[in-house]
Amino acid sequence: SNRAAGPLDTPFATVSKERSQSTDQRISIPLTMAEDLSLESRFQGYIAALNERPFPGLAKHMNPAVTLNSASMELSEFEQILSADIDAAPDMHFKLHILLADEGKQQVGCRIEFTCTPISDGELMDRKVRKGGRFSCMEHLFYQYREGKIAEVWHLPGEFVEMGEVEEHERPEARGGAVTSRNSRRGTWERQMLHAGSEFVVFGKTKSVVMHQPTMATSLSSTTRIEYLTHTASEDVLHPLPPLISGISDYTLSLIIPVVVHWTTAAIYEIFQHYGIFEKYRIHTSDEEKAKNPISRLECLRGVLLVQVLQTGLGILLGLSSEVEMTGYEDREIAVWATRWHVLWQTFLFLISITGIDAKAVADTIFHSFSSKTRPWTSIEGYSVDLMAARFIYYLVIPAFRQYAALWLADTWVFFIHRAEHSNKWLYKTFHARHHELYVPYSWGGIYDHPVESMFLSVGAFVVAIMGTGMSLRESIVFSAYSSAKACTDHSGYKFPWNPIDLFTTVGAEYHDKHHQRWGFKTSDTPSQPPTDKISRTPALEPGELVLVTGVNGYIGSHIAYELLKRGYMVRGTVRDASKGEYMRRCFAEMGLLGESEVEKSVEGGTVIGHERSGSEEVQGKKRREGEGGHENSEIDQDRKSVQGEGHEVFEIVVVKDMAAENAFDDVVEGRHDHDEDDSHIPGCSAIIHVATDLSLNHNPHAVIPPMIFGVQNALRAAARSPSVKRFIYTSSCAACTAPIANKAFHVTDQTWNEADIALAWAPPPYAEERRLAVYAASKTLAEKECWRFVKEEKPGFVLNAVLPNCNIGRILCREQPASTGGWYKHLWDSNDAAMLHLLREEFPPQHWVNVTDTAVLHVAALLEGDVRGERILAFAGPFNWNDT
Repeated sequence: SNRAAGPLDTPFATVSKERSQSTDQRISIPLTMAEDLSLESRFQGYIAALNERPFPGLAKHMNPAVTLNSASMELSEFEQILSADIDAAPDMHFKLHILLADEGKQQVGCRIEFTCTPISDGELMDRKVRKGGRFSCMEHLFYQYREGKIAEVWHLPGEFVEMGEVEEHERPEARGGAVTSRNSRRGTWERQMLHAGSEFVVFGKTKSVVMHQPTMATSLSSTTRIEYLTHTASEDVLHPLPPLISGISDYTLSLIIPVVVHWTTAAIYEIFQHYGIFEKYRIHTSDEEKAKNPISRLECLRGVLLVQVLQTGLGILLGLSSEVEMTGYEDREIAVWATRWHVLWQTFLFLISITGIDAKAVADTIFHSFSSKTRPWTSIEGYSVDLMAARFIYYLVIPAFRQYAALWLADTWVFFIHRAEHSNKWLYKTFHARHHELYVPYSWGGIYDHPVESMFLSVGAFVVAIMGTGMSLRESIVFSAYSSAKACTDHSGYKFPWNPIDLFTTVGAEYHDKHHQRWGFKTSDTPSQPPTDKISRTPALEPGELVLVTGVNGYIGSHIAYELLKRGYMVRGTVRDASKGEYMRRCFAEMGLLGESEVEKSVEGGTVIGHERSGSEEVQGKKRREGEGGHENSEIDQDRKSVQGEGHEVFEIVVVKDMAAENAFDDVVEGRHDHDEDDSHIPGCSAIIHVATDLSLNHNPHAVIPPMIFGVQNALRAAARSPSVKRFIYTSSCAACTAPIANKAFHVTDQTWNEADIALAWAPPPYAEERRLAVYAASKTLAEKECWRFVKEEKPGFVLNAVLPNCNIGRILCREQPASTGGWYKHLWDSNDAAMLHLLREEFPPQHWVNVTDTAVLHVAALLEGDVRGERILAFAGPFNWNDT
């Protein structure tokens, strides 16, 4: 009973059946049949009853009341539906395949294929059709017999395909029912995943229809379970995939496309440069290119062509052993995804239903957005949505995921090979140094590599990406085309605000350009994704980037600058008086933290830390920083000297007399200050550490608090206006979160604020001397609150962190500098200052201390650690009181 019979071909005039053992045998079926006939024979009698209009014999085969797709109706209404369809297209011609005839369950399943020509514009079987158009369709029907007559009819609607001029080999008769329209990219009857040999299986009361080879199962009612059962991969009928372009194999195309994309993209950037288009977005000028590149454009061109010839030749050799890509398995894999999608959808409906939401209403609403029909998604119509979702996943989501995963794999490969080349001197000198002959990269110079390096770096990354993701040949063509365009973009020298090539990555030409500068060539190892750098602890800011430190001559500011300089960062410091900047420059020069040219600027016959400095001492200082006593290794020192060679100072001073003045920091952040008439070479800041504060201990809150807040606002606005600023670190104070409370344990969190001192500071006058510490605490509290308010409301592009140190004690870097709390103890040692004694003994309550070096390192951590974002970092090392002092 579970066998699949051959097709029945009927134009509603004759009924016949073609047996597989004799396809020419035709059997006439009488209209009236005995009750003891087999189920298959009775069904053929039903088909025969459809031959005569208005179906006088239909009542012999069907119950007076019939269910059609869950809708109950009288037999007369069912007859009207049949009549309307046939009247709309009188030439309707059916080919019927009995797929299942189960005597035990009294069930029949069949597939029907038909062609027709509508006689008028309008609807045919709920589809929009036009008059005179020739349409083809394939549908499946399921019949449930009860007491010898048909009681239920389930109809799985197929897709109408307008045939137009169809080639002979494309007709249904030649393709076993799978008709493909030349005008339809979807290519089938949906092909509905429903082909010859399909088989219906019904699971008890759940009434779930499952069709095999490669098919889908369709939900028949709100209580229906759906499954998609497919044939195995060994049953796939495969054939070679036709080429994308006639006459050119896909493999040949995979060798041509990357070269074409490379030179096309490069040509676009060359046009921009030649005609001066988008000049404001150029990273380097043409004069820089001519002056600083040690190789000519012609030499670079030769090198690039050599690499492309080698890579193409390797591709040809690999192609000799490659297999031809096949097709024919897609329907089976889409069926699998349709199953997964349906399970996911049913799970979603179940989960929302247990929350009290009407899952059926949700399903119906979403279904209506995909179909104009008024049938709920839980009806038999819903299978088309499963197929649509499966196709979307198979043809778009999965390929897109492979592309992105390939990008990560290639990026990781390049990262580690690249970092190894910069870590090993032999690898660098032998192979990678060739690429760094381009200080100002040419757009087409992205693959200007040593031939051996190009095999391991570029080709290796491509092979790892393709094999690791299981890409098809056509997917690999897309990936290689994108990679070629990306390489040209990264070396183009243009930093556009938005570039479609960088849409799927987080780095672009500006990020990569740092790698080609001699001061930054140990940074930016990754071509696409900085997270690869982060996995290897690459900082949020790369060594060689410029950090603005306000109040750099202060106790904490000088230590922060010191920690940044010894880690290879450039520092731009602000002071209120130029003389204060000079002693800081001399101090850092003595420590061996500056390049040679800056050392020369610092030695003007004056004193540095209390002793004369001569030319011979300068040489000794250089030896110190290259020897055992130096803070840095020779590579970082070489980087610093390279920065000097590029016209950048690793440490520079800018005077900002009043930080509360409007736009006080704008020019400083952007690099526009009285440093050079041509400011195009002066870099903007990558981060700001705002340390400058009012340490006057003035007891008048009006003289302290408003200027402090204005200064913070100026720094924040300058950072927000500058696209180069990535991080803003504010030097707050423990006094911003709490006033010291002696002999009491209490908790401090990231939401703790010193409201008590704010109230005390703004208390009505008179403003007595005893109020000065409260005024200072209130100024730090309100200034930090302004930082967080600004970030919350203005939503700038930088990350904000705040460091809240307690009383700083420790090393003073320069004798001339104001040493704040660190100087109090030296002052007590040197003199018996009654005012200082009174301040510390009577006004300064017991609290916590921290070493100033640790405070500076915490600022650096807040600046560089990628996962430290939006943090209040507390610097409390231990408690102390007057006796400890």
